[in-house]
Amino acid sequence: MAGQFSNQSAIKDLLSAISENNTKWMKDLGNSAIKEAAITRDKATVSIAMICYSLSKVFNKDYYRKDRMRWDEFVIDLRNDLRRTIDDPAALEKVFSDIRRLDESVGRFVSQITDKAVSKKASTLYAYGISLGAASQLTGASEWAVLKEVGQTKMSDEQQSTPVALSSRFKSAQRVLEERR
Repeated sequence: MAGQFSNQSAIKDLLSAISENNTKWMKDLGNSAIKEAAITRDKATVSIAMICYSLSKVFNKDYYRKDRMRWDEFVIDLRNDLRRTIDDPAALEKVFSDIRRLDESVGRFVSQITDKAVSKKASTLYAYGISLGAASQLTGASEWAVLKEVGQTKMSDEQQSTPVALSSRFKSAQRVLEERR
């Protein structure tokens, strides 16, 4: 995904990634979205990141496809609901609900993929320098879940070992301020 990030183009790319069953593309879209969300603090962008992460996991696991009729129904609903989000970002919750419903119906784990997506993306925001409270608020994760996820990864260590140039930070801040005008 080249150029400036937009939620609409991310959704369109996600629809293409679903059609191609390309889980790496889904994951990359989620990573791009969460980086953008760390700058803009836009809840819709955070939701897109969590949805992309969840879908990359769902499409990567064969056991979700065992019940072919349920899988086909899920993919049809998913595509329709994603198309709705292009014009109505509030419909992102319906997409998350579709994923949650599929995950609950398969029932392999106590903790669901969507729960993992929420804590994972919240911890990523925290690693990018967003406060614990803000990361929790943007994602809906509890502060405890964020800290638990951070403690299980090396993400914050990795972020600190790759400093961002001051000029790059300045340009990002400038872009956010210009967008808010």
